[in-house]
Amino acid sequence: MTLAFVDACVLVTALPRSILYLASALETTDYQLVYSPYVEDEAVKNQRPGTVPVTTLRTALDWRVVPDVPDLAPFDFHDTDPKDRPVLAAAIANHTPFIITANIKDFGTADLKAHQMTVVHPGLWLAYRLAASDYVETLTRLCAKRQRDPKTPLATHIQEVAVELPDLFDRYRDIFGPITPPLLPQLHETYRGTSCVACGRPVTGLGPLCLNH
Repeated sequence: MTLAFVDACVLVTALPRSILYLASALETTDYQLVYSPYVEDEAVKNQRPGTVPVTTLRTALDWRVVPDVPDLAPFDFHDTDPKDRPVLAAAIANHTPFIITANIKDFGTADLKAHQMTVVHPGLWLAYRLAASDYVETLTRLCAKRQRDPKTPLATHIQEVAVELPDLFDRYRDIFGPITPPLLPQLHETYRGTSCVACGRPVTGLGPLCLNH
């Protein structure tokens, strides 16, 4: 089972957060999600008014929280954004080799390499961690609870996943049958690090997959 650390920017976005956590509860997926009190505090600060607080969701859904690191000095970070150093330190200290974040650029390549860490966009993570059947099951569970459109897995796939998680959409583009795809957003960067997104083995180049994938 692979541990993945969720960044605040993912916790405050409903669709990526929902798919990540719903999928992690399936018996056939091989990852578990954690985050730290610092991340939760940052998420709460940045939530839009009227949305369910992350603290409420965590309590109701029993999300796992791991300790923060009080002293960052021993990590000797150099090129990670100062506000994200507590995130990186907590992930390292809690033996969590992947950080799921939309802010890839904030984590320095030198720091990641020094500590054998990897940061990955939620769409890319899900694209290689969810089997096709798990993806369909996750969308089905998501839509079963919805009171607003889109309310079907197909509509959610086209209208929301394509926009917010384009790598996941692209991997399973025609899973509900042939469609005319929308124009996908071009994400600047979706991966940095040392481990294969699909299996966790070391990568030999700059891409997200090892030679086995």
